Amino acid sequence: MVYEGAGIYSISFEVPAGTHEFKVAEANWSSPNLGSNGGSINVGESLTLQQGAGNILLSVSQSQTLRFVVDASDTGAPVVGVEAALE
Repeated sequence: MVYEGAGIYSISFEVPAGTHEFKVAEANWSSPNLGSNGGSINVGESLTLQQGAGNILLSVSQSQTLRFVVDASDTGAPVVGVEAALE
């Protein structure tokens, strides 16, 4: 992820059609290890993350480049958003 400033991190990449699971975590699964217990997200939505929670479900109807944005400006309630990336 790229740090954009003010607690905002983002990354864009191609996501194939289908249902996927993801988390926001360090490579070694230490802190942060952010997810959502039973949470799901669609393109254009956001979701509050919880430390140590489960994977987040994302359903994508067609392959597309998506931008994942983590807003950690409130470290007690970070938020992830998924949006179509500008081409």
